[in-house]
Amino acid sequence: MLFAILLGQWRRDWCTINLMITSNLTLYELAGADPAVRFSPHCWTVVMALAHKGLEAARVPLRFSDIHKVAFSGQALLPVLTHGTEIIGDSWRIALHLLLDAFGGFARSAPTARS
Repeated sequence: MLFAILLGQWRRDWCTINLMITSNLTLYELAGADPAVRFSPHCWTVVMALAHKGLEAARVPLRFSDIHKVAFSGQALLPVLTHGTEIIGDSWRIALHLLLDAFGGFARSAPTARS
């Protein structure tokens, strides 16, 4: 019984921590004329990586004519993920950030190239 109570408390604490962590994630992604239509496979990759880690991000749809709104990222490409004060562009770099740097992934060292 004590174990069940402690496990329930741990789950509530983890959910609270997870909400605090994910509340500062924003994903800017490419959308069609209908904002509900997101057609970029690179953006899908990031959405799936977030889902795999059990994270949720605020999703901001942008059309081609709205890409100037991500000028703060230093590029004119999508997807862009903001995590607090960090700005990460490119789906590969975002995946590495989610896997290595943030949310308790592997070691913080970057992977080396295969030979």
